[in-house]
Amino acid sequence: MVDVLLTVEPDPRFDPDIAHDLALRLRDELAQLDVDSAALATGGPAPVGTKGPDAVTLAAVVVAMSGSGAVLPALVRTAQDWLRRHTARHRIVMTLGDDSIELPAPTPEQQQSLIDAFLRRHE
Repeated sequence: MVDVLLTVEPDPRFDPDIAHDLALRLRDELAQLDVDSAALATGGPAPVGTKGPDAVTLAAVVVAMSGSGAVLPALVRTAQDWLRRHTARHRIVMTLGDDSIELPAPTPEQQQSLIDAFLRRHE
């Protein structure tokens, strides 16, 4: 089983508290794919002296899948489509093992080039 972490970084013009809501919406879409699970990431107990988990932990989704095969490209496409539908400049950082790709809102050609390279590394 392979876990992919998708961290939603909201547009800096927005209140950081919306990150959790954005992650919930993304998780709902990712759960519709042929994956074993899609859940909000849990960071464990809050650090001493804090009231709760940090915003980044609340804005991350862990997707478990049995293999990267055809599911990983579908996962990337879904994240890419999700970003396109939002007019704000949100970003998603997708992490698989030690490898990460940032999906900001570059030109379609730039984004496709980055995605192709990421997928080649995980074939």
